[in-house]
Formats: sequence, structure tokens, C-alpha cells
Amino acid sequence: MKKPDILQFDRDKFNPAVDKITRIGSGSLGGKASSLAQIKNVLEESSLINNFEGIKIDIPFMTVMGTDVFDRFMTMNNLFEIAYSDMSDEVILSEFQKASLPPELIGDLRAYITKVNVPLAVRSSSLLEDSLKEPFAGIYGTKKLPNNQVDLNTRFKKLTEAIKFVYSSTFLKEAKDYFKATNHRIEDEKMAIIIQEVVGKRYKNRFYPVISGVARSYNFYPFGKAKAEDGVVNLALGLGKTIVDGGVSWNYCPALPKAPPPFGDVKQIINLTQKDFWAVNMGKIPAYDPVNEIEYLTKATISDAENDKVLDLIASTYDGGSDRLIPGIGNPGARVLNFAPILNLNLFKLNEFIKRLMKVCVDDIGKPVEIEFAINFDKTENKGNEIRFGFLQVRPMFVSDEAIEINDEEINSKDCIVYTKHSLGNSYINNIYDIVFVKPDVFEAKNTKLIAAEIEGINKKLVESKNPYLLIGFGRWGSSDSWLGIPVNWGQIAGAKVIVESVLEGMNVEMSQGSHFFHNLISFGVLYFSVKSLADKDDKKEFTDGINWELLNADESKLNETGAIEEETQFVKHIRFNSPLKIKADAKTGKGIIIKMSEKESTLDKILSALQERAKELNCLYSIEELLNNHTLDVDYIFREIVKAIPPGFQFPDVCTVKLVIEDKIFTSPNYKESQWELMTEIVVQDTSVGQIYVYYTERKPVSAEGPFLKEERKLINTIAERISGFLLHNQLRQLFDDYKTTGDRSPEKETKKEWMIALDLLRRTDVNLFKIISRKMLNFLCCRGIEEAENLLPKTSHDEKGEEDTADENIPIIRTKPLDVSNEIFKIAPSYLTDSEILFRIQKWIQEDKANILVRVLEDNSSTLDEISEALRRFELIIPESDQLSDSVEKGIKASLTRRLLSDQLDLINIAKDFVKIHDFARLINKMIYPQRSQGKIGGKGMGLYVAHKILRKASLNNELLKNIRTPKSWYVASDALMEFLHYNNLEEVIEQKYKSKDQIRQEYPAIIQLFKNSNFRPEIMKQLAGALEVFGDSPLIVRSSSLLEDRLGSAFSGKYKSLFLANQGSKVKRLDALLDAIAEVYSSIFSPDPIEYRAEKGLLDYQEEMGVLIQQVIGTKVGKYFFPSFAGVAFSNNEFRWSPRIKRDDGLIRLVPGLGTRAVDRVGDDYPVLIAPGKPNLRVNITAEDIIRYSPQKIDVINLETNTFETHEIRDLLKEIGEDYPSMNQVFSKIEHDHIKDLAGLDLDTDPDSLVVTFNRLVTGSDFIPKLQAILNELKDKMNTPVDIEFASDGKQFYLLQCRPQSFSVESTPAEIPRDIPKDRIVFSANKFVSNGKVPDITHIVYVDPEEYGKLSELMYLKSIGNVVGKLNKILPKRKFILMGPGRWGSRGDIKLGVNVTYSDINNTSVLIEVAKKKGSYSPDLSFGTHFFQDLVEAQIRYLPLYPDEPGIIFNEEFLKYSHNILSDVLPEFYYLSNVIKVIDVMKSSYGRVLRVLMNADIDEAVGILVPPSTGNEDFVYEKADKNMKIEDCWMWRVKMAERIAAGLDAEKFGVKGLYITGSTISATAGPDSDIDLLVHFEGSDEQKGRLAEWFNGWSLALSEMNFLKTGYKTQGLLDIIFVSEEEIKNKKGLAAKIGAVTDPAKKLNLKK
Repeated sequence: MKKPDILQFDRDKFNPAVDKITRIGSGSLGGKASSLAQIKNVLEESSLINNFEGIKIDIPFMTVMGTDVFDRFMTMNNLFEIAYSDMSDEVILSEFQKASLPPELIGDLRAYITKVNVPLAVRSSSLLEDSLKEPFAGIYGTKKLPNNQVDLNTRFKKLTEAIKFVYSSTFLKEAKDYFKATNHRIEDEKMAIIIQEVVGKRYKNRFYPVISGVARSYNFYPFGKAKAEDGVVNLALGLGKTIVDGGVSWNYCPALPKAPPPFGDVKQIINLTQKDFWAVNMGKIPAYDPVNEIEYLTKATISDAENDKVLDLIASTYDGGSDRLIPGIGNPGARVLNFAPILNLNLFKLNEFIKRLMKVCVDDIGKPVEIEFAINFDKTENKGNEIRFGFLQVRPMFVSDEAIEINDEEINSKDCIVYTKHSLGNSYINNIYDIVFVKPDVFEAKNTKLIAAEIEGINKKLVESKNPYLLIGFGRWGSSDSWLGIPVNWGQIAGAKVIVESVLEGMNVEMSQGSHFFHNLISFGVLYFSVKSLADKDDKKEFTDGINWELLNADESKLNETGAIEEETQFVKHIRFNSPLKIKADAKTGKGIIIKMSEKESTLDKILSALQERAKELNCLYSIEELLNNHTLDVDYIFREIVKAIPPGFQFPDVCTVKLVIEDKIFTSPNYKESQWELMTEIVVQDTSVGQIYVYYTERKPVSAEGPFLKEERKLINTIAERISGFLLHNQLRQLFDDYKTTGDRSPEKETKKEWMIALDLLRRTDVNLFKIISRKMLNFLCCRGIEEAENLLPKTSHDEKGEEDTADENIPIIRTKPLDVSNEIFKIAPSYLTDSEILFRIQKWIQEDKANILVRVLEDNSSTLDEISEALRRFELIIPESDQLSDSVEKGIKASLTRRLLSDQLDLINIAKDFVKIHDFARLINKMIYPQRSQGKIGGKGMGLYVAHKILRKASLNNELLKNIRTPKSWYVASDALMEFLHYNNLEEVIEQKYKSKDQIRQEYPAIIQLFKNSNFRPEIMKQLAGALEVFGDSPLIVRSSSLLEDRLGSAFSGKYKSLFLANQGSKVKRLDALLDAIAEVYSSIFSPDPIEYRAEKGLLDYQEEMGVLIQQVIGTKVGKYFFPSFAGVAFSNNEFRWSPRIKRDDGLIRLVPGLGTRAVDRVGDDYPVLIAPGKPNLRVNITAEDIIRYSPQKIDVINLETNTFETHEIRDLLKEIGEDYPSMNQVFSKIEHDHIKDLAGLDLDTDPDSLVVTFNRLVTGSDFIPKLQAILNELKDKMNTPVDIEFASDGKQFYLLQCRPQSFSVESTPAEIPRDIPKDRIVFSANKFVSNGKVPDITHIVYVDPEEYGKLSELMYLKSIGNVVGKLNKILPKRKFILMGPGRWGSRGDIKLGVNVTYSDINNTSVLIEVAKKKGSYSPDLSFGTHFFQDLVEAQIRYLPLYPDEPGIIFNEEFLKYSHNILSDVLPEFYYLSNVIKVIDVMKSSYGRVLRVLMNADIDEAVGILVPPSTGNEDFVYEKADKNMKIEDCWMWRVKMAERIAAGLDAEKFGVKGLYITGSTISATAGPDSDIDLLVHFEGSDEQKGRLAEWFNGWSLALSEMNFLKTGYKTQGLLDIIFVSEEEIKNKKGLAAKIGAVTDPAKKLNLKK
């Protein structure tokens, strides 16, 4: 940037018309002058504001006296001593006026005053002024001079007086008080001075500008549609003193210049308009007062201004007839300074100019800015009025961008003290206990000066005691007009960290944004709340803007519960609460709140503090561990360093001392001192105390768990003692060993001792029990080798008194005997058969295994907790390094137990895990687990699947390069039993019974359950652990995922049934933790949503007590601008269940690939497509032509917005336009469209127009190892896990990450159905020739057809959602697996509901086929969402999928049959009759003369057909897929019908109070298999006693039939009858299953009772 052009003042050549900025002296120009000099070049060079017609901008000419002049003035007059003293302002001002200016300055000032005869402003420009965080705004003096006296000497004298006044203002009380609030010393300050032209014009005896203004590029109080970043402008008539002193001015948003003010009606605007203004007094000479800042200023009225003829462009006139303001002053009436002629009529385009000016300054400074300016209108000969825009000052603004959130719960809390929608600042404060407030009942504006004095006294006491406080008062704080507010200066309220300005009747003044006082507040981080009304709790019990005076004015007795009145004066009260206040201000929304901190927030604070303590403890342990593991150090040196390392690990290290006693040696920390506050632990080696550790606090500290010590500090000192104990034992053994080798007995026998012999001797001396264990193990080992001498010794170890007589089979107890010690004999035999090295190896190995017994014992104890397991693992790691080997049997046993305790109790998983997960892996895993006290939980299915898969790949990577460098995200695990702890803690146990309610009731109540969970609390220990996890994650985005014990298992994947929630994880620690807790609560609540409950019921898991773990993962991706997302993500499968080409085989697998977050790969979206790849045949793509590739390529991308903390979906082209080539690995993801061809991106193509880019992943597939790597992963996992797998993955553009692994849901491989060629056309309902799988679906009795054209006509969301609701109800009513669903677009997708029917799994789980119809009319297109959670559900539930393209050539689509067959919707669901034109429910047999629909599908020829045929006769080879292949399905249901008839025939209806017995379910629908129950509906009207006897009677039948079924089929069940009692009322109201009695479709069949 060009250097500022500043001329040295030359008294002979100086010309103010030319020399715009000059300087006197060589010192610094100070902050204000430097800013003006710098901005001068910017303004002159900016094309945005130059040549703006009608507006001429300039900086009024100025001369700057450098700080060297100030130094010379202070030194030559010996003023420093008095300046730094505590003398009064009057004394300091007087002494400075007596002083002389430097002689060399006199001549320059005389020359200056000779050539300048316009009014002048003498302004401060100190070194520290106008900085970002400490601007010193308005702290120093400014003096304006008329400079119109005839006598030159008088003008010179007035100028020198003004200069000395400004110099003296550096040391006045207000400035000194300000310094106390900064990080600076007053001794560091130096003052430069600006002598500058005053912008304006003379009107008789007054000189002033028509407009003064302050423009701020950031608005702390936006209102209406205004945004904070739009800025705010204050305008006033006359000098700017009106604004900067907090007087009445007009403020508006530059983006909305015509918007009315935020207060009241026209009459209020009239009352609150500017009534007077400041001007320079050009007339009668005032009384001599050189130390008076306003000596030459005068106040005038609006009437005076009208007489001066300056109002026509800035005022409006009130018209009483229309009750409105009319721009201009052409009519009589009250004048209002609203600047409407300029703003509303856009005269001079002044507002546009100000907006551009702010942008220019912001761009130059790089931060939000505040600009002061003055405007005058000058008449020109040709153009009329021309604006002179005088640029007076620019300073940076401090704007915090920390994210602060205020929720409705806080606003509506009874503990809310203040709430406003107009706050200033952006912060969260939680360390204020004191409130000082002006008492509302005695407040009067006339007493504001007295109130200021009382506040000053209280402030002084609070500052001295270092207690920050909240200050509440009325009107504008710091206003120079005592009738507008309390006229305090900065020093009088220096201790206030939060200030509230409220209003009383008649004092509804506007917010004071333009004042110097205001600027200092925000720069110091003082929060400022403006409460616009005094509304208390209204009728709705919601707290609007206001102050809870009831709480503040509580009497002594009430206040004693929460605090106390500290002091009360005539006008002011000071209270102190026992607990801190929670104070929040959100700059983005303008909301602010002050609330008594709740237990939860108080706990959060403690947690954050505890986290800091935890970090200190870990650093302490690391330091000590490093010392103990350094074997080169002297032992005494190690202990001397340990006592130094301990204090930093404690809460109060400054007053912490330590003593370490080891036998007869004592080691102490520096400045060691003992006290009564002691923490001690013993150091124990081999059950013997050998020393102690003492920790002392030398000062009294708050009481905690053990005196002043935390419970964590007790654990810390115990851990240190354990480590020292291990260290001493190791040294002791090493010393003994060295003694044997160096100073032992030198006899020939001792000389020949081997190392293993020495080891045994050491064991005899130090651990006799272990010596005996080693001896027994050696004996057993020798016996296994078949060594006869060892076998002869074996009987002696049991001392069998019966000799060789075998007693094993006798039915008498074996006599207990005392075994003989044969250790010496054992080790005499061993050297004859084993080498010395082998004996030593065995001894060492068995010693290690014995050490492992600590862990084994804990794991085998089913009552042991995760804490106990964690501690055992920690000790195991210390005792047995990772490199040491245990025997295979011991190691596998430990790993199996750890798998069962931490991962899963599934035997197949245990068998897999023990081969791939190391013991030390479990130690690291448990450190990442979050769990309640006494927890015995696991990490859950999702966490387990990923963890084991990663370990499998890690081992395989040793032999396969493709599997190297596969990573997993940083993860933490909330244990599965934390859910039950959460329910118990919040008394939510009754929610567990939710699963037994009807589907409709579950669906209806689920939203309330979500809110119930989100408004519940977590135990403090869980919150603390989660906060610790967040410390590790930092501010990386997170995904909070379900990890139920039932999830991701073979046969019960629960794909997409539970919530997974993305968190941007930005903002303060408190906010991030709160968001994490909220997300976990929502994941917990998803257990009780309709889909998983229906799924569990279908899988027979409803009565299983589900435990939900939670997996917290770091989101994989890259920060690009404000967004975070991976380069690509997707899902891959071992098996391809839906193939788009006959050449693709099932084991070729499937990949669904998308750019950005993988949500669009696993979810079914209604308006987009993924890229599908078969890794076994990567060149066989779904879309081949360029047209299809473009049409079916991904168009949207899911990302996380780090600024708004939201998950967002963007059009890819829009995102690329915003971020350009910063997209990670762009050339692998995108291709370029060029002349109707697709070509890969080259290096020079990265700046291609986003509109010509298309997502293809061509370079990723063909130019990298991505496909071979994925294939290798799928094959390895399938092989080692003994099942096809389903994995999720992502890449940040550099590394490949595995995100999830689970068994893939798959169907029994079906054979292709033969497609008949001679079918009459009228018997064909539909045919298909795209994306067909294999299978045959017989005997469909009903079709549910959603007419695509009619569906497309629906416009209201209510009706569109009703379609899905009706489908869900039909799913329950129609015969299970005897109906198909047909309809438009993509069923069950997220996104535009118009593009597909809005259903979930529980709405379609009973259908046999889902057919999606792609009609060109309506733009419906099925999505080949193979691999989404939705499609995995179809596969697992054996529901076939088929897309239909009716408009394709050669396709038959019998629309007449589907649209015009008799529609029974009104019969089965009469309440939805109005949807009969959209939903057709066809009874196939009634509409086709007794025929049923059969669907035949053949993937080999890619054809399918739905034909009308006679019902099956029982001779077809269709069998129930879950049963024995030899068991015909009709054998199952027919036998059940016969048994039900026999039950009915034997039932005494009168005896048991039964009116009727009905059979329903799979038995009556002829779909029952060998494991199906018999569903009976009992129409009961008897007594409770009869009901009990009847239930016992049915139970006898149920058990007997179960046994018969077992003998018949081999299927074991707990009973075969499912009895449902229904009443007369339930039958009448068609409630629940009673609706099946007399139903039109799928009715229950009545059985004949005993006569």
C-alpha cells in the first residue's frame, strides 16, 4: 500500500487549501491521526466512492503535533510527578494551563493561526487510542474553537489553551480509571494532537454541519429484517457531540433505509426525535474557562435550525389529519428529524455512498469499522446542492464470533432474571455472583447524578474485592444528558462486566450505539443488554423482554434461600447470590439472557474444571513414568525428581508440597512444609510396606472428597505409589540376581548354577506360592512329553492313599489329602530332557501367565464392572509388556473373555475376535469407553463390527499391500447399559412399555418421547467423560451413531432404524457438550420409534431388553471454506442382490458412491442418484451413454456448515462455484462435458466452469487402486467373518477410512423363474425388462396401486402424507405376503415427497413385492437404490423389488385393470374414501374371476411378468423359505387349522364365558411355517375368575401342541397358541385385532364351539 503522504509543517509555505495533512515534530502521530493518514490514500484511490455524483469526500485539513512535542512539554514543565499523582482533576488541569509550550512550537502555531481562520477542533491522538480491544473512545478531551476573534493573539492563546487541555486530559481521573481496566500502564501513554478544520457552515452566530453521523459496519442491535452484518448508521443535526455523548439521534439500517424505527407509533417518534443540537459559538464571547471542554460550544433548538433554513433535506412534518409523517417542511406541523428526504427519497444517493464507504474501510482494515463523519450542503452554480462529506475518524470494532445459543427452556425458566432481544456482545459468562441495580420504585430522572455517585461507591468496594458484577439501571448509561439516563463515566462502573439498560414509563429512549461510551463497552467485552419493555410473565407464562423484579426485590427471608442483600442505599441495592449467574449474549440473534445457574449448568462448569485437573494428572503420571523407565538414572535422582513432578498434578500446585519416604531415605519437594491438610498412601512391595508418599496443602482450601483433596487426587497418589512399588520390586529382584552372579558363593557347585536355577532360587525367597505353581506346571509339561520319571512323581502330588485303585467311577467322595512337595525332584528331572534355555523360557512364560491371573479373575467374575476390568487391564499392561508372549491357551482365554465383556456375547463373534484382537487392544479400547458407575455394558453392535473389522484388516495387511493404511475414524463409545442408567436417573422406566402399544399409538407418541428425552439430564460422571472425549476430538465435526446390542448382527441388521446425527461441533466447550448430550438423548429416544419396534416384533425380539450403546465418531472430511465434507463416501457389499446386467454375478459385489457425506449413499433420496459399481465387473456400469451418465449422475451433495452448525444439502454446481478447485481430489470425482462427450479432468481443467462438470468417479475407478482395495476389503472380511458384509467408507481426498462393517442382509439365492411365452395379453398385468432379479411370487390376492398421475396432482402436503399413512394401514389389514405395492417414483426416500410415496419399513413390511412405476408423465423414476438401508430391509424381509417402465417399447402395463377394477379402499378404510381416486385396492380374485396374481422374475434374460392364473393346488414346488426344504407349506397351515378346530370343539363356552372363537394370522392366510404360532381371537364376556381358568386351559393346549409340532418338524417353541382376548366393545369399534372379526379383507375365520 502507498505510504501516507504527510508533509512536515513549514510555517512559510503552509497552505491549508493544499496541505491537507501536515505534521509538527518527529514523534508518533498517535492512533487516530495515523488511521486518518492511512485511510486518506485508500479514499483517494477507491473507485467505489470517487466520482460519486453530487458527493465530494475529503478529510478536513489537519496538522498533527507528534508525541515528541508532548514529551518535551511534560519534561520542561516537570509535569510527570503531578500527572501520575492522585491529585484532583481541578489541580491537574490548572497546573497544565500554567505550563508553557516548547519555544520551538510557538512560531509554528503563530504561523498556523495566521493562515487559518475557520473553526478548529483540537483532538487527542494518543499512542494507544483507537486500538481494537482498548479504543479509549471519548476518554481524552476534544476542544472546538471558533477561531474568529479579530485579535490574532487571542486566537493564538485560545489554541494553546486547547492544546494544554487535551494534554492534561491524559491524566484525569476518567482516563486513569480506564487504564485500570486495561493491560497498559498510564506511564506508557503519549499524546499526539490533531488540529483540524471543523466541517460546517456559519449560520449567524452558530457554526455547524447539517448532518453529523457515525456509521458502524456491524450492528449489535439489529431489529426487524435487519441483519447484524448490514451495519447501522446514526445521524444527527449539528456537531457529532450529540451522537458520541449518547444523545438523541436517528438510527437506521443501511440495507433498509426506509424501515421505521423499532419503537412505537408516530407519536412516540415525535416525542423521541432530536429536539436540540450542538454548534460552535461564533458570537458573544463566553466566560473565560480554558479547562471547560464546551467553552465555545452552544446548544440550539430545532426551531433555530429551521430559521437557519437547514431542515428541508433532513426533516419531516407531522400531518395530524392522516396521522403520518410527510417528508420535508412544506406544511405546518411538528418537525421530526428522520432524514426522510434523503433516505426515503434517495436524494444524493447518500445511503448508497455510506454503504460503499463502509465496505472500502472494512476491506482495508480487515475488521468491522466505526466511521465518524460530518456533512454539509454547498450550493453550486450549475448543480444546485452538492454534499461535502467530511471523513473525521475510522476505528476498528471488536466483534466476537464465538457461537452462543439461547434456548426456549432458559427463556421460560422461573430463574430467568433478564431476557432481551437486544443485547450487545457475544459471550458466555459464569463467574458473576453480584447484582447492583437501581431500585425501580424510587427512580426519578432528576436524581440520576445522585444515583451515579451511589453506584460509584459500591463499584469501588467490588473492584477492591475483585468481584465482577451485573449492573442494572434505567435509560442510557453514560449519557451526558442526565434526563436520558444515568451519567456515569467509565471509572464509576469499572467493575461491571454486564450492564443492563432498562426503561420506565416516559423514558423509552433508543439504544445508544453511536456513543464513545458504547464503543468502549464492546471493546472491553462488557455485555450490554437493552430491555425494551417491562413485561413480566404474561398469561402464557412466557418471559418476553424484561426484568424479573419480583426475584430481585425479594425480601430478606426469601432471598436468604439463594443469596443475601449486601448493601442498600437510597436509590441502589446490591445483592449477592450463592451460586453464579449464567449470562449469555448471542451477537447473531441479538438475544441476551441472565439466569440463575441450574444444577445442570453448574455441573458442566465443574466438569470443565475437572477436565483441566485430569490433564494435569496425566502430565504428572507421564513425567513419573518417564523417570521410572529410564534405567540409566540413579535411583535417588529419580525419587528427587518424582517429588518435584507430583505438585503440578494437584489442584493447587502453588501451595502443594510432597514428601517421599523409601525405607530410611526421605525426599522432599522444593519449599517443603507440612500442614494439617495431608494426603498419604503406603508403598507396598510383596505385602510389606517399604515407604509412604505424603502430599500437603500449606493453605486452607475448599473442602472436597478427602479434606481439600479431590477423589481423583487420591487415585493419582495411589497410582504413583503402585508404580514406585513395581519399580522397587524390579530393582530388588535385579539386585538379587546381580548378587548371585557377582558376590555369591564361589564354590564349584555355585559356579555351575544356570540362570534358570538362579531364577528359581529368587522365587523361593520372594514368592513361595508362585514357586510351587511353576513347579506344578513343569511337572505337567514333562508328563505331557511322556517322560516316565515325571509320570511317577505325579501320584505323589495328590498323595493317593488308595494306591492305583481307580475311584473315578465310584459313587463316593474322594478323600482329601495333603499333597507332597516334589519341587526339587521335578527340577532334577527337567535338565535331563530340556535345554537350559528352554527351562528358563518356560519359567519366564509361566511367571507372566501367573501375573495375568489378576486379569483372568476379574474377567471370570460376572459381577465385575468396567472400572474393575479397566484397572485390571492397566495393571496387566504394566506387568506384561505388549512384546511378551503368553501361551496360546491363556491368551485366547483372556481375549475370549474380554470380547464377551466388552464387545459381544455372540459365540461366532467371540471366535472371530480372539484371533485378531490383542489383549493390549482391549486396554486401549476401554479407555475410549464412557460408562456409568458399576457399568457392565458393551460398545454395541455398530462399534463392535467396525472395531473387529479393522483388526482383521490390520492383520491381513501384513501380507496384502492393498490392505495397508486403511484407517478408522477417531471414536469413543458410550456403553450399552448407560441407556438404562439414563432412564432410571430421569424416572423414565415406563417408556420401556411403549413397545407393547399399537403402531398408531407409538407413532403418535414418538415426537413427545423425543422431547422428553432431549429435556432429560445425564449423570454428572457421564457428562464428565463426554467432556473428556470432546477435549480429544477438539472442534472436529462429529457423528453420533446408534450402536444397539441387537444392531448389525446376522439376521437383525436394524439398518437405518435408529438415529445417526451429525454435529458441527463448533463453538464454546459448554455449547459443544450440550449439543453432544442432546444428540445422544435423541439417539436413545429412537429406540422407541415405530420402525425399530415393528422390526423387533417381526424378528421375535420385542421382549428382549434392548441396550443401546452410542458410537461417537469424528466425521471424515476436509474443511473447505465454511464447509466440511469428504471427497467421496459410500457403501459396499459382498453380494450384489440386484444386478443390472446378466454378466454381473452375485459375488461381484456392489458399491454405491457419492460425493460429500455418505448420507446420500445409505439413505434413499427422492431427487438424486448415486454412482453404482460392481467391483467384480467395474466396467459394466449402469449408465453407458453420455446422456444417461449426465442425467443419472449425482446432482447434490451433503455437507456440514461450520458457520451455521448445520447439516446441509447443496447443488453440486453451486458448491463448486463457491469453493472452486479447492474440492479435495477433484480430478478423481469429476469429469468434464465437452462436445457431448465425457472426458477425465486434467490438471489444467480444474478451473472449468462447474456447469460443465459431472460426477463420474472415472479417475478414481480407473486411475487408482480404489476398486482393487475395496474388493480386497470385502473378500477378506467375508472370509474371516464367515458371512457377506456391508461396509461404509469415506475418503478425505488423501486417506481411505472404514466407517462401518456389519453382516450383509441377504436372501436365499433364488433360481430364475421360467417366463411363459404364450400368455394371453389380457392375463398380463405388467411386464418388465430392466434391472430384474430372480424369483417367483405366487398367489397374490390383493394389489395396492397408487395411481402415478393422480398422485402427481396432489399439491397439499397433508394429502401426500396421507397416502403413506393409508399404505401403512393397509399393510396391517391385508393378508400378509399376499399383496403387492405398486406406485410412482421412489418409495421411502428422503427429499421431495412428490417424487415417491412417503413410507417407512413398518409401513410395507408385510408386502411380498414392491413395484416402482416410472411414468414419463409426472417425471417419476425409480431409483436403483441397491444397498440403501431401505433396500437392505427389503432383502432381509424377503420382499422382492421390481422397477417398471410402462412407456418403454415392448412393455405391457395393464393400466385398465389397475385403474378400473373394483376399488375396495372405501370398504376396508372408509375414513379414507376421499383418496379412492389415488389409491386402488384390488381384490384380485374378485376382479379376475377367481384368479390370483403370480410374479415371475428372471435375471438371466432380464425379464419379469405379473400374470393372472388360477390359485395354487398344492402341487407346486413353492416351499416356505425358513422351513425344512422337505416340509410343504400346506402341511404346516392345514395341520394348524385342524388343531384349532379341535380346540374349539372342546371349549365349553358357557363355563368359560366365551361368545366366539376365531382363527386369524398366518394359519388362515395359508402362509404358516413350521415355527409359526396359531393366532386365536377369543370373544370374551366372562368374569376375571373365568378368564384366569380359561387362560390355564389354553396354556395346556399350547404346550401340548408345541411338543407335537417339535416332534413333527424339529422346531422348538415355548408354546404354539397366541391368544388375544377381545370384548364386545372392541369388536363394535373395530379396535385392534378385533377389526378382523367381520372384516372385508383378511377376515378372522369363526370356529364352531362345543355344543
